[in-house]
Amino acid sequence: MSLTAITAALWLAVEPAASRVDVSGGAAVELRGGRAPVTPLADPEWSMLSIITPEVAMETATRRGTTLRINYAPRVQQRLPNVLDIRRPLLLHQNELALLRTLTPRWNLGLNLASRVGETDYNSSPAVLDDDTGAGNAAAPDVDVLQIVVASGVLSATGRLTRRHTLELRAAGSYRGTIGDTGTITTTTVDENGDETTEEREALPDQTNVTVTADLVTRVTPADRVGVALEPGYFQFGERGGGDDFTSVTARTTWDRAIHASLNTSLTLGVFGALADGGDTRIIPTGLAEVTGVMRQRANHRVSGTVGAGVTPYFDRVTSTLNPRATATANLSLALPPRWTVRGLVALVTNATAEPIPTTNDVPFTETAVRLVVPATYEINDEQQFEFGLIMAARAPHLASNALEFNQLESWLYVAYRIGVGTARGGREVGGGGGPVTRRSGSRGNSGGSAR
Repeated sequence: MSLTAITAALWLAVEPAASRVDVSGGAAVELRGGRAPVTPLADPEWSMLSIITPEVAMETATRRGTTLRINYAPRVQQRLPNVLDIRRPLLLHQNELALLRTLTPRWNLGLNLASRVGETDYNSSPAVLDDDTGAGNAAAPDVDVLQIVVASGVLSATGRLTRRHTLELRAAGSYRGTIGDTGTITTTTVDENGDETTEEREALPDQTNVTVTADLVTRVTPADRVGVALEPGYFQFGERGGGDDFTSVTARTTWDRAIHASLNTSLTLGVFGALADGGDTRIIPTGLAEVTGVMRQRANHRVSGTVGAGVTPYFDRVTSTLNPRATATANLSLALPPRWTVRGLVALVTNATAEPIPTTNDVPFTETAVRLVVPATYEINDEQQFEFGLIMAARAPHLASNALEFNQLESWLYVAYRIGVGTARGGREVGGGGGPVTRRSGSRGNSGGSAR
């Protein structure tokens, strides 16, 4: 019995007076053809990749102001050829749970849980190294198949203190673990005297991240909101990581301004401080600028999306290091009523340091990643969608490296079909958040190892 069915049975036992119970189901089928490496050190080669993602979900609401949604979506992937000539598909179990409770007319309580358990390879490693940019981790583990265990959760309480002030209290945590071999990585550190120390450790150790956030937002004018947040945290690499554990605190302020009813800008500035268990202290300035909303509206088309750039602290899950990371993203959507939508995602991430990570050989570390996804979706009807598009990705060393060259090139053409049906009225049930390649990857609780 799946986690979805078990949770549904328990919920109905506790809340038999649910005023509404909706169930839904569907599937996404994707077929790719193109060139990509099978491991980070391999040359790109012609391949076929199939991904089948069935999905079941249940949503229930009670008269007491509680809404529960649970979701189970196993990801079944097979690539031919692959480095081990594996003839069976790789299976990754994906579970999500979202609970919203109205405590009082002014306060809401939310809980988001997510887990991933199963197998991934080089092409599906973003499930392990996932972040909000869409580009993924710059470096990838040199391993054939990863057995992963990922769990994350967010508990939040949001309250309206006054007509102008809103307070959110949030506790978030995540655990990312692996079973078996994840390969090794060699790093070099240089002390104040110029002496080098070389260390070899597992490429993808277990990681635990916990943060607690207090975020106060004040509406200054009808168009402007100002927020201040304080976020202490703790990040721990597992025993196999060989890196430092960090106690951190982030202080930031955010200014949101509505340019008009459907277009907003946001500017966040802050500072991140971390104390390593070895005694070293890191201070990293942070910032993020974004424009989001509808950028052009006409009778026959609409352009919307989000464009942003910034610098954030980042716990690299492959090198077991903490570095400032620069990000630039553009996620745009062109809607062509009544049935066509064309989207574009461009994401660039790179370590925002003056010098590359030192190595003991002539092979530099991968510190830069870029990704491009262009899907075109045709709405067959409310339950079915057809999609085709392009996926490209590449990685490179530090931008200041003498050996700057993009490698690990991926280029895929794909077609996909998605169907979702359910009992709810007035909306699509499953897979409504975009095509198979752009579908959501975990709940907001899936914070991973990024420090924000």
